[in-house]
Amino acid sequence: MYRNSATQADRGAASSIAEATRARNTLIFAAQSRARLDQSLDVVVMAAQRVLTTQTRLRELLAANRSIARYRDRTALLGGIVNSAVALVEAGSGVFDVYASDGRAASQVRCRSDAQRPTEERTTQLRVQLDDEVFGTLYLGRDGPDEFSAEDEQLLSSFTEMAAIAIWNANNREEPASPLAG
Repeated sequence: MYRNSATQADRGAASSIAEATRARNTLIFAAQSRARLDQSLDVVVMAAQRVLTTQTRLRELLAANRSIARYRDRTALLGGIVNSAVALVEAGSGVFDVYASDGRAASQVRCRSDAQRPTEERTTQLRVQLDDEVFGTLYLGRDGPDEFSAEDEQLLSSFTEMAAIAIWNANNREEPASPLAG
């Protein structure tokens, strides 16, 4: 009887140890699973934030394009281009050198700048052209440690393409219509 009781006690202890081991392993497994889940969720959240940021910037690009597309007056259009570009990439200032048809600088439009070129630490410049016709060069400046990112450059490139089309349209509207031969 004593032996039977000891065996039952041993079995009970062994069973308790096995249950404790399973519980500990389950807790470790749960903790590891939780850590992997947390890491995966962090990755998903960061990806979602990048998507939202990109979506916001694309909406801003569309708004900038719409804003310059509505101009009929060339002078107002040129000011709208430099102002929209500055706002699009949160630049500190902008200067747009507008070229004459012979390629020489004809005028300059500025936004938040009195200088010939942006004086901020970080600058970028883009040609505003349609096919082979160059309408000018857009210079943007930004103070602080943040350089213009590849995404900024891509947005500005798309924007300057639309700006070139808007300038071309404005130039064609301003040219006097030739009389029909008759």
